[in-house]
Amino acid sequence: MRRQTVQEKMIRYSSHVDFLKECLKETLIPKGFQIKWKLTTDFFPDINSKCEKIKKDASLNLMEQTLKACEMKLQDLKSLDRSENNVVMNDRSLDNMKRNLQKKKMDKIRVLRKSKQSNMDVSEMKVVKVKGDGNCFYRCISKWKYGTEDKHYDIRNIVVNHMATYQTYIDGNIEKHLLEQTQTDGRTSSWATEAEIYAAATVLGTNINIYEGEQVLYIEPLLNQRGTSVVHVQYHGHHFNLLDLVTTDRNAYETPIESFDWFDMVEKTNENEQTKTRKKTDEPTEDFDVNKRLKLKPINNKQI
Repeated sequence: MRRQTVQEKMIRYSSHVDFLKECLKETLIPKGFQIKWKLTTDFFPDINSKCEKIKKDASLNLMEQTLKACEMKLQDLKSLDRSENNVVMNDRSLDNMKRNLQKKKMDKIRVLRKSKQSNMDVSEMKVVKVKGDGNCFYRCISKWKYGTEDKHYDIRNIVVNHMATYQTYIDGNIEKHLLEQTQTDGRTSSWATEAEIYAAATVLGTNINIYEGEQVLYIEPLLNQRGTSVVHVQYHGHHFNLLDLVTTDRNAYETPIESFDWFDMVEKTNENEQTKTRKKTDEPTEDFDVNKRLKLKPINNKQI
């Protein structure tokens, strides 16, 4: 029985070694190795940039040391395996285990690659400032879609008309809310809320990534649609600005980051292995609270 356990551990550690080697080769940093510390002031961009590089280098160094530890552990297991004389585990079972771990490793690598492409740091983007007159969200979308802020009123009308058709976006008096949303004079009741952001993503068929400090909020189209493009928007001080990816095709579809236990030494149960995905319906999910995360103006103190 002990020999079976040793063989299983050897396969697991071999998988970890392969995974870490591939990550280091492509400078992919798994979630478990990411350092969350951040300089508390934003007044020194040069220093902030250096701190981010230090964090990245430290993460890569930790991965290198972990790789060495795994390789040493693997050698110890091989020596232990040769010293045992118990019955060898069924080759078919070992092969199945190897294939399953290989598939999991490749799935994680693919997600990390997508994360590296989509989770761009704000410092790596160009901030395209728009006028702060109560129409800033629509100006961002107009600038992204048409190259000019001037069509913000057209974008607003498209969104409002869409919401009039699908009234499940908001609670309360739909007529009053839509009437306020047609105004462009800067009144707070005309500012885009989470309902308008979801509606814009849905009617335009695009993902909208909203960056607020370290947090990134991923808004996807509803009505069982898949975004075919992505808009990056910065939210700071109750104001939206457009973010432009200088070196990245803005129309490339980007998948939101998924949560994985990147360095789990024990296989999860079938229940835990199932990826939890949000079911897209005509209504936003109940557990989504953009008001708390973005501090947007709520609609009748309720979530959408």
